Amino acid sequence: MRTKSLAGVLCLLMVVAGAARAEPTPDFMGSPDDREPIFDGIGDIHHGVTTTELFAQQFFDQGLSFIYAFNTDEALGSFREAARRDPKMAMAYWGIALALGPNYNDPSNVERGKQAYAVIQRAQSLESSATPAEREYIEALAKHYPPDGKLTPANATA
Repeated sequence: MRTKSLAGVLCLLMVVAGAARAEPTPDFMGSPDDREPIFDGIGDIHHGVTTTELFAQQFFDQGLSFIYAFNTDEALGSFREAARRDPKMAMAYWGIALALGPNYNDPSNVERGKQAYAVIQRAQSLESSATPAEREYIEALAKHYPPDGKLTPANATA
């Protein structure tokens, strides 16, 4: 009986130690506790992207719907959820960068600009599994985000 208890305690310690060593979540991914729902009634926009995860595609499409509705905060949550569902989906990170970038309601936020730069770098690192069209989307958006997060007239229209 004592051996089983000791084995259980050792297993628990290994799990806790492993969790303590896990990589921190990048700032652009938000809190690991944030989870997004699929909303009803926001349209039927579909833009197929490279993923094998059905829910990742649904969250990507939902993110686009929110982008088109100028709701970048909800779009950001949806694209983050797509990336959580499929961490190798380059277009999920493109969507996060798009939602973090400057927009009509938040034209110049340097901190978000820095995050957008970091996340578009992540998208670029996954381009080998993306289609040629997806790579073009990623490369076009990458031209907008400098490392310092400061949008200038030159990169605003690139």
